[in-house]
Amino acid sequence: MVEAILLALALAMDAMAVAAARGVLGATRREAVALAGSFAVFQAGMAAVGWVVGDRAATWLAPWDRWLACAVLAAIGGRMAWNALRQSGDGPAPAALGARELLALSLATSIDALAAGVTLPQIPAPPPVTLAAIGVATLACSLAGGLGGALLGERAGKKLEVLGGLVLVGIAVKMVI
Repeated sequence: MVEAILLALALAMDAMAVAAARGVLGATRREAVALAGSFAVFQAGMAAVGWVVGDRAATWLAPWDRWLACAVLAAIGGRMAWNALRQSGDGPAPAALGARELLALSLATSIDALAAGVTLPQIPAPPPVTLAAIGVATLACSLAGGLGGALLGERAGKKLEVLGGLVLVGIAVKMVI
């Protein structure tokens, strides 16, 4: 069971960082909950797909997974940092989290869960239990990241928005290294 919890927490870390970066932009509680819920569903869902499809999906996706996630996170993070630098002091409020951005972020943060799902039979816990742990850990970590990022964003403002964007770019670069 310890392995299942460690896997769940490891998969939740990227989602938590992305949620915190989005929270810095001034995400509402509703947006933070939507993002955390979407991340949790996608993380557990992609791990389930990896478990069911097994090696075939991992083999097919392996050449592209890092590059796809990198492109999405780098684009979103770069845009976030650029917009923060371009805005004057009290610029317009950030755009609400749209369905397209929610889907893109959810997919980008859950691609690694597909590959991790292939390993579920080797973990000494039933795969459904591990999938539930992945969903719960991702929900909790992403919600904490989103709400914590929003709180910090209110206090630190634009500098933290730039940092949040650069963190997303850093995660993207880490994925391909």
